[in-house]
Amino acid sequence: MEGRFAAEFQLLNGSGAWLAAEVLDFSIAGIRVCFEREQLGIALNEAEIEWQEALFRFRGGALEEILLKGHFLMIYEKRDGKLTTGFEFLEISPELQIKLIRFYAEHRRGQEQSG
Repeated sequence: MEGRFAAEFQLLNGSGAWLAAEVLDFSIAGIRVCFEREQLGIALNEAEIEWQEALFRFRGGALEEILLKGHFLMIYEKRDGKLTTGFEFLEISPELQIKLIRFYAEHRRGQEQSG
């Protein structure tokens, strides 16, 4: 499902900092994301991202924060200091799937109301 919204990620083998990302596409299995290569004094390169495990955090209006573990896929676009890649969710329970669907539905409703 296409739809842009903000999220944050934390590399599990990194500094522990939460870095900003923009979700470009969303599914129950994963997301396509774009983010600035340099954030919070951290300069990321492909080797530090590709196939690395991370946590993604989604926050939405009335819904609680959603935290999902997964791993990045290959970086397939580098432009203007931004990296674009896929992120595959791991160990996603049925309860988390329902939370994700609700999160996405709330996000879409918000877009429709503001657009």
